Amino acid sequence: MGQAGVYGYLQWLVAQASRNAAGMPEEHVVEQTWQGVVYRVGSQRMITPLSQVTAILSPPKIVRIPGVKPWVHGLSNLRGELTAIYDLGMFLYGKPTQISRETVVLVTRDGGTNLALMVDKSFGIRRFPESGRRPLANPPFDYCVESAEFEAELLPIFDLNRLLESQRFNDVVAA
Repeated sequence: MGQAGVYGYLQWLVAQASRNAAGMPEEHVVEQTWQGVVYRVGSQRMITPLSQVTAILSPPKIVRIPGVKPWVHGLSNLRGELTAIYDLGMFLYGKPTQISRETVVLVTRDGGTNLALMVDKSFGIRRFPESGRRPLANPPFDYCVESAEFEAELLPIFDLNRLLESQRFNDVVAA
């Protein structure tokens, strides 16, 4: 095989390799997301960032505490820790949560103390695009300043940290 034959053969190999080669991977921009717990209190569906919730549990057995506001259900032993149980429906709307098979408590930590908020129903943990957060023009509660879309509906993002810092929520002693 002469030099022309070798050169022709190399050109043919390059053409075959180019035709069968996989292209460079495309650069995909990965959208930032966050996870939230979607739940319902009364008729209002809301989202709380998962970073603020340590557990979602069935309502536990509760020991009532005398002399507290009506939204304070009482105390319970959750996973070996004494936990205050609050009725979020009673706190927000003045109507007690009707306990059913769908009722759950969202457990959170306030400093070193557990507390649980009873809600009517949990729709589970969902992932939301960070770019989908929107400011709320007319928030339903002081504890909601943003919203996110869930099932074609803009739901308020309920900030448990804002709730736990509020004077009204911490004023639990009945008058």
